[in-house]
Amino acid sequence: MTRASAILLLCRFIAARRGTGEGSVFQRADGRPVTTTVKPVSPRTRQYARAVLRRALRWAEQNGLVVRNVAALVDGPKSSGTKLDDDLTAQRARHVIDAAIGHRLVALALVVLRLGLRKGEALALR
Repeated sequence: MTRASAILLLCRFIAARRGTGEGSVFQRADGRPVTTTVKPVSPRTRQYARAVLRRALRWAEQNGLVVRNVAALVDGPKSSGTKLDDDLTAQRARHVIDAAIGHRLVALALVVLRLGLRKGEALALR
C-alpha cells in the first residue's frame, strides 16, 4: 500500500465516523468533502487505521508539526476473539455419525469429527 492510499483510507475511516458534508473535516483539493458510506469495519481494519494514524502523527511530531502524538495515548481496538461456541457435544457427534451411516460421505464425516476440520479444510480434501 502506498503512502497516499494509506492516508486516503485513514481519511475515509475518520470521515465515516464524524460525518461528511457541510463543515466536513476532510476536503479534496477542489473543496468537495470526502464522501463515504458508514459501514461496520472489522477489528483488523480499525487496528490498521490506528497504526497508520500513529505513524503519521509520529512523523509529524518528529518534524515539529504537532506537539504530541495523541494516537499513542489511547488503547487500540480490541480484536474479536476466536469463536469457540460452535463445538459439538459427544451426543451431537454421535447423532451426526448415526445419520451419516450408509451415506456416501460417511468417511468424510468421521474424518471431520475426529480431526476437528473446518468447512474449508474438509472441502479441500481429495
